[in-house]
Amino acid sequence: MKYKYIIPIIIILLIVNSIIQDKNWEKEKRIHDLISNDIKFSGVITDLKISRNHDFGVITIKIKETNRKEFNPILNAKYLFPYAIKDSVAEIYITVSSNLKKGDFVKVDSNNEEAIFSNASGIIYRGQILITSEETNIDFVKENSALTKQYLISILDNL
Repeated sequence: MKYKYIIPIIIILLIVNSIIQDKNWEKEKRIHDLISNDIKFSGVITDLKISRNHDFGVITIKIKETNRKEFNPILNAKYLFPYAIKDSVAEIYITVSSNLKKGDFVKVDSNNEEAIFSNASGIIYRGQILITSEETNIDFVKENSALTKQYLISILDNL
């Protein structure tokens, strides 16, 4: 008889857990859907800065083609878009392959959520672009962004 409440408690805990997971899934889906924003650009890699956090990095690009002259990557204090654009320069915030070098070419398509990296020999690899929420990665961008560095720091610190 001392276990007569165990089954109802387990059922209640499972229901509460299910509700919490559903709410989190809806929030993540809304954030994920923001990446499909028709941003497209391509260009040549001019700089690579790589963190110690799973090779996350900041890739600076001299733009050859773009459909936007400017794009601010800051969504809010907890989320950062995977790219920024200012005039003829862009940055991508993504996991960086050890095969990438300055002078390689990159093409970003936000609707397909990918960055395609290539050189004269062909495609090096395809990387998935995602909105980042990892604090370590956001801090790395704040410290290593050549593009509007002071702007990024002041905005992120004030949110």
